[in-house]
Amino acid sequence: MQHTFIIYISLILIILLLVMLAEKLKVAYPIILVLGGLGMLLGVYPNVGIALLIIFLLGASFPMHDFWNAKDPQAKQADLINL
Repeated sequence: MQHTFIIYISLILIILLLVMLAEKLKVAYPIILVLGGLGMLLGVYPNVGIALLIIFLLGASFPMHDFWNAKDPQAKQADLINL
C-alpha cells in the first residue's frame, strides 16, 4: 500500500516537472498522453499509464471548460454540457 502511494506521488511530481519543462521549451505536453497510452497499450506498468491519463485529464478538463467565467449564456451552457 505504501509502495503504491509513493509511486503515485512520484508520478504527480514527474508530471509537474514535465509540464514545467514543456512550458519552458515552448513545447506542447501531450507526451503525458503518449506515455500513458503506451503504458496501457503495451502493458508496461498499465496502472502508471492509467494514472498519467487520469491526472492529465483532471488537470486539463477544468481550465478548458471554465464555464463559470463565460460571459455569453449560450457559450456557458455549451461548456457546461461538454464538461
